[in-house]
Amino acid sequence: MPSTPTPTSQCAMSSSSNDGTAYGANMNQEDMMESDQLIVVDQNDILVPNVELSKRAGHTFNANSPRATLHRAFSFFLFDKTNKMLLTQRAGSKITFPNVWTNTCCSHPLYGMQPDEVDKVPDAYPHFPGIKSASLRKLKHELGLNLLSYIDNPNDDIKFLTRFHYWASDTVTYGKEAPWGEHEVDYVLFCKIQHDSNDISVLPNPDEVSTYKFVSIDELKAMLEDNNLLWSPWFRGFMDRGIWDWWADMDGSLAGKYTNDNVDFFDPPPEHFASYNLPSHGRLTGVLPSSSSSHYVNSDMYDVGFLDAKSAASLDEELMSTPGFCLEQLMELAGLAVAEATYAVVQDEEKLRQQEQSVVDDPKKPIRILCICGPGNNGGDGLVAARHLKLFGYETTVVYPKRSAKQPHYNNLVHQCQDMGIPVLDEMPSNYKEFRVVIDAIFGFSFQGEPREPFTTILTHIQEAQKDGSSLVIAVDVPSGWHVDDGDVLNTGYVPEVLVSLTTPKLSAKNYPKRHFVGGRFLPPALAKKYNVRMPPYPGVAQAMEVSNGG
Repeated sequence: MPSTPTPTSQCAMSSSSNDGTAYGANMNQEDMMESDQLIVVDQNDILVPNVELSKRAGHTFNANSPRATLHRAFSFFLFDKTNKMLLTQRAGSKITFPNVWTNTCCSHPLYGMQPDEVDKVPDAYPHFPGIKSASLRKLKHELGLNLLSYIDNPNDDIKFLTRFHYWASDTVTYGKEAPWGEHEVDYVLFCKIQHDSNDISVLPNPDEVSTYKFVSIDELKAMLEDNNLLWSPWFRGFMDRGIWDWWADMDGSLAGKYTNDNVDFFDPPPEHFASYNLPSHGRLTGVLPSSSSSHYVNSDMYDVGFLDAKSAASLDEELMSTPGFCLEQLMELAGLAVAEATYAVVQDEEKLRQQEQSVVDDPKKPIRILCICGPGNNGGDGLVAARHLKLFGYETTVVYPKRSAKQPHYNNLVHQCQDMGIPVLDEMPSNYKEFRVVIDAIFGFSFQGEPREPFTTILTHIQEAQKDGSSLVIAVDVPSGWHVDDGDVLNTGYVPEVLVSLTTPKLSAKNYPKRHFVGGRFLPPALAKKYNVRMPPYPGVAQAMEVSNGG
């Protein structure tokens, strides 16, 4: 898959001098899409280690990778001595967002450059020498502008203001199935040159910039009203989120009045949503967690293999015959993996809520989780997960409408939950929308046909809570009601925010667009090889690992 980042122990890229003379020599847009190695970061702009991401992979959008992978970028705003801003129009040969007007220079810091362009956050704040070195390189490359001829010290004369986390599909150029887009933590840099615009030497690279002009605030506002002009979505978004004011107060901006360490997120305007950009996608879509954001390794790079229903059943049978696992063992391991994945997701969601300050939670009030269990093994996995989540500190409630009478082990799991103080209900509670997380452990990979009552109504309630934003839904192994091989064949529109595949993903998960975990560390290598299961590199003591960068 072209948008897939790959693991690397060391990034080996070409280097350049700080004035950009070596960078881009004898290379076209296609060449740089392959050679430029982007800096992958999490939603807090913390480096994600050991992931190599080409410029092409970082900008390839599709249904499997609806926002590609979040990476670091910069937007440079250059002003002359009268505070006129240098605008540029991107060349028609640019692969992403050609022909749009935008700020002076928009590009990326890269691995493998000299001086080093990889800033370590938060230590580099507010100077960010790597970002500033990258801006010098690209100003030379795109505009033939040697900024060092006009300023004394880039660390002092280039002012960092803030960072924005944004994304946008290039639908204006390519239509609703746009194959390209942007997903970046973008650094805003201001620099004022004490020269008149006519005395600033700008020699555009025609493969990068088609034309340019210096404009005042009023002139830019007039240009924005011209419907014949195209504009980059990041430029419009940044202008509306502070830059008009910072530009008007240039002295204050250059003195650091507006400099902050925020990473403010925003979605693009509606015209930059492609067909595969779903309303259910969130801020974490396309974001790989760093070691600081989660102890799970999110690795879209990992092709774990997919099993159809027949192969999955056969593998389960062999697990209980060849290595001699018993059902109770497998259920305990599976339920623990579900609980670990749920913990990782909830922790990420809590951090986002705190950053966005959209909800002020009482820190003493526990997070409530509703675990809905079906009559089979999937329900048993859910009962185990509920018990572990209670141990993790969450307020857990179980709904278990049709209790299995097949084996005494299911009764034991119920008693274990009750002994932990977990309510086990026979029906859906009327306040189901008050639960922050709902775990769908109703039907597993052996389910066939259509759901019947009471689960038809329960699944309707789950979707209602999901659609109005009350609850985040986590499905165990296969979203309930899906065909294990073919997915949502009943066209219910049900797509949980998170899927936790057990042992290995099933065939229906192949095009699953959101956050996807695998819990199958217990699988013996011989069986993994026999069924062509490529075991992901589970980190540390984790029983679950994230294997895709969906929502």
